[in-house]
Amino acid sequence: MVQLGQLPRKFAPGHRPDDTALRTFRMIGPVISYRKHRALEMLAAAGQRGRADPWFLAWFTLELLDLVDDGLATVWPETMRARGRTVEVARVRITNAGRTAIEGPARFTWH
Repeated sequence: MVQLGQLPRKFAPGHRPDDTALRTFRMIGPVISYRKHRALEMLAAAGQRGRADPWFLAWFTLELLDLVDDGLATVWPETMRARGRTVEVARVRITNAGRTAIEGPARFTWH
């Protein structure tokens, strides 16, 4: 019988139904999807100037927004001349944090 103020064992803090240890491991660093990882690899291969290719920007739009928001890539506007017209494009470049994210293996720590 459960007394007032006590929880049954299955609801008690720290109880696990499969009786495994309470210690689990957690990944340190960002978890990157395949598409984000691929976009970072392409940015890393582009070198110091980054990429301003419209097909690349169109194909990876959502991923690039997330990478810029996470600080793994930077974007800045640039004016280019194409076919006699002046156009403004977005140039994307990988940051040092982005290079670390794709080069380093996943690191785990016990908690």
